[in-house]
Amino acid sequence: MDENEKLVIFDYFRELPEYKKVRFRERVKAELEISQTVFYSRLRNDGWKKIERAAVVKIIKEASYA
Repeated sequence: MDENEKLVIFDYFRELPEYKKVRFRERVKAELEISQTVFYSRLRNDGWKKIERAAVVKIIKEASYA
């Protein structure tokens, strides 16, 4: 992944309206089997593991959250 793709998850999430943030967060948590605390920690610190990042990017591409 290039430098721009590292920012895509945080930027994408920040631009969502509140109700879509909730739907996106819940889908990511369910897909990755992580807690809400872990979700926000990884979002804030860009601490996604490579496989998690790929799953989240896939969710973004598939989802109608945008």
